[in-house]
Amino acid sequence: MTEAGLSIDRIAAEMTRQFQLRPRTAYRVACGLTQQQAADRYNGRAVQAGADALGAATMDASRISNIEAWPASGRRPTLPVLKILARAYNTTMTRLVDFDDLKHMPASDRQTLLSPRPAVPQRPAEPRSAPSRRLTQRRILNDVHLNQAAEESLALGDFAEKANVDEAGTDELLDRVVTLAHSYLSKPLREVHFDLLTVRDRAGALLRGRQPPSRTRDLYLVAGSVCAMLANVGMDYGRNTAAQAQARAAWACAKAAGDPDLLAVIKGIQSSIAYWDSRPAEAARLAAAGLRHPAKGTAGVYLASLEARARGQLGDLPGAQAALQQATRLRERCGTDPIGGVFGFPPAKQHLYAASAQVWLCEPDAAEQEATASLLCYQDPATTHSYGDEAGARLDLVVARLQGERLDGAVDALRPVLDLPPHLRVASVDVRCARVLHLLRGRFGDTPIGRAAIDEVTAYRESILLPRATER
Repeated sequence: MTEAGLSIDRIAAEMTRQFQLRPRTAYRVACGLTQQQAADRYNGRAVQAGADALGAATMDASRISNIEAWPASGRRPTLPVLKILARAYNTTMTRLVDFDDLKHMPASDRQTLLSPRPAVPQRPAEPRSAPSRRLTQRRILNDVHLNQAAEESLALGDFAEKANVDEAGTDELLDRVVTLAHSYLSKPLREVHFDLLTVRDRAGALLRGRQPPSRTRDLYLVAGSVCAMLANVGMDYGRNTAAQAQARAAWACAKAAGDPDLLAVIKGIQSSIAYWDSRPAEAARLAAAGLRHPAKGTAGVYLASLEARARGQLGDLPGAQAALQQATRLRERCGTDPIGGVFGFPPAKQHLYAASAQVWLCEPDAAEQEATASLLCYQDPATTHSYGDEAGARLDLVVARLQGERLDGAVDALRPVLDLPPHLRVASVDVRCARVLHLLRGRFGDTPIGRAAIDEVTAYRESILLPRATER
C-alpha cells in the first residue's frame, strides 16, 4: 500500500476495513512496526518532546499491547500517551481512538479529544507590493488540506460500505421467517420454539454490527417477526406474562423496521394475550388500536375479528355485531399477507372468531353456523391446516350445541378433539375444554352420556402437555 502512494491514515483505514483492527493496532501495522519497534519509536518521540514532564512513562512491548487491547482489557492510555503515540505513528490523537474508547474514557478526556482546536490567530495581511512567496505557500498548504480531506472522505466511504451481512444473508433469514410462520401451524411447539430462538439470536447478533440501513430494517423485520411468533408460543403454553414480554420486544423491532403489517399483527397478538388472560375490555381496546395501522394484508380482518370476540365476552351485542361487519368489509378489500402462515388470517379463522363471539353472546344457532363454516374451510386442501384453530372450532361447536341442549351432537363434535395427540394440545384448547366441562356439569351432569363426557374431558385436560413453570 505504501508503494501505491497511500498515506499512513489511508493504510490504517484499510487495515480496519479488511481485518477489523482497532485504531491503535491498525496504525502500528500501517507503520510496519512490531509492538517492540512501536515502543522504541514512542520512547524516541517522548524524549524529543520532553514527555516525562507530561507523565508519559517509558514504553515497552507489553504496555503497547495493553494500550491496544483497551477497553476490552488492558490499560487505558492517558492523553499524554496518546499524544506521543500519535507523533510516533504520524497521525493525530483523535484517529487513535474509536467510539468504544470514547465511551469508556473519563468525560474530561473525551471532551478534550472532541473539542475543536482554538482558531489560529490570523497574521496581518501582506501589502499588495509584497513578494508572492506567502501566497505560493498558502496554495501549497491548501493542496495538502485538499488531499488529506480526500483521503478522509475515502475512509468515510469505506466505513459506509462496511457490513457484516450481505443481501443474500438477510434474504436467507427472511425466508426462514416465512418457513417458520407456516410450520408453526402444524409442528409441535417445542420444535418450533428452538428454531425461532436460533433465528432470533442470529438476527440480534447481526444487528449489533454494521450494515446498510436497508439491511438493518430487514434484520429488525426478522427479529420482530420471530419475537411475535415467540409471543404466540407463550400464549399456546399458557404463559401470558412471557408472551407479553415477547410481544413488547416484537413491537420495538417492528417500529424500528417501520412495517405497518407487522405492527398491526403485534397489536392483535397483544389483544389476544389480554383475551386469554380474561381481560376482554383491554383486548377490545388493543384490537381497535391496531386498526389504525394501514396494513395491506389480512391484519385488519384479524383485528376486527379480535374486537368482535372480546366484545362478545363483554356481552356487548351491538359492538360485537359492528366489529363482525367491519371484518367482512375488510375481507373484501384486503391484499396478500407479506409473510402468511401464522401471520395470515384466512376465512377459516374469521369464522372461528365469529363463532367464539356468538358463543359468548349465547347465540347457539349463529355460533354453530360459524363453527361449521370454519371446519368446512379447513377441509379445503387450499387452506393451511392449524391443529389449534381446528380444535378451537370444534370446541366452539360443542359449546353451541350444549347451549342449544343438543348433547348427542355435542359429544359427536367433541370426539376429534379428544383424539388430538397430547403434544398438540395447546393452552387455548384447555380453556375451551374448561368451558365445555362447566356446561356439561351444569346441564347434563345427571345423565349417563353427560357423566361419561365429563370423565373423558377431565382426563383429557390432565393430559395436556403444557410446560412446567421451571421449563424454558
